[in-house]
Amino acid sequence: MAESEQTRSDKDIILDARVTVYIDGMIITRFTENKIGQAGILTTLDDHCLRILVRGKGQLGQVWPLRDSSGNIPYITYSSMRKISELQLYIHDSKDRFEFPQVGSAEPLNTDNEYKFNSLLDFEELHSGARIEPNILAPLKIPQGKFYMAQMARFKLKKQREPHFPNRVYDFASLTGAAIEYELSKRCYLILDAKLPAGSQNHKPSLLPAIIPLEPWARYEVIIQNAPVVEGYPSDHAMHFESFYAAFPNVNMAERYIMQLAYPPSVIRAYPNSPPCTSPRYSVNGSFEWVPDGAGHH
Repeated sequence: MAESEQTRSDKDIILDARVTVYIDGMIITRFTENKIGQAGILTTLDDHCLRILVRGKGQLGQVWPLRDSSGNIPYITYSSMRKISELQLYIHDSKDRFEFPQVGSAEPLNTDNEYKFNSLLDFEELHSGARIEPNILAPLKIPQGKFYMAQMARFKLKKQREPHFPNRVYDFASLTGAAIEYELSKRCYLILDAKLPAGSQNHKPSLLPAIIPLEPWARYEVIIQNAPVVEGYPSDHAMHFESFYAAFPNVNMAERYIMQLAYPPSVIRAYPNSPPCTSPRYSVNGSFEWVPDGAGHH
């Protein structure tokens, strides 16, 4: 790196990152033992899709992907995601011979109180013994960057089947960020690709692979949203919280919670156009046990 991380605060690294990734919507995060950030994309909402866009930091128009003839941002359907093993996002210094690293450098930021990665709702803590159902969360892997809390909001939790259960009010992270650095002396590329199961036909989404050149000294934002298919459709993401239980079917119905924004809302930080949406975490290491369609069994 051009600058040593030892000489910069975590806040400086976050605010001045060459690439900032925002993970938003119905997505669960955790880290693997080989230091790769892993996000599990909930694939059970019929009116949602995975939308990824890359833009200059603070800009409204995106660098990638180009809007279609109707002016809409192309998206990746759940049906496409079910045919791949995982989505991958990383920085590489070659556009011709790129390969996803087996060992990453991603880590949760844990030294700066303001951005510390410690405020995601934890399903294991909320429900002891909660276990992820296979083939519900499609994995996205990010092997680089410091993961942090990019937005906080105040939420109320209450039991689904106990209307008189006392509300529990918490400040939870409603948006996850990852700050990625790279060497300015090299021409680097942002790689978005999909890994296919062994022996499968090419079922990569039409948008992938994407190889996006990063201009020296420029800063970029990558926004990953598990969001409504219709852009701009008003959606109270907090009300979708109960949909996460599709990934945890062993949690008894009587023990499940619903989540609502507390009023008045208490949003501490945000990036433009992002409704509050809590992204839970699940801290057990390993994969999300995703078996693509056509990979032998499902």
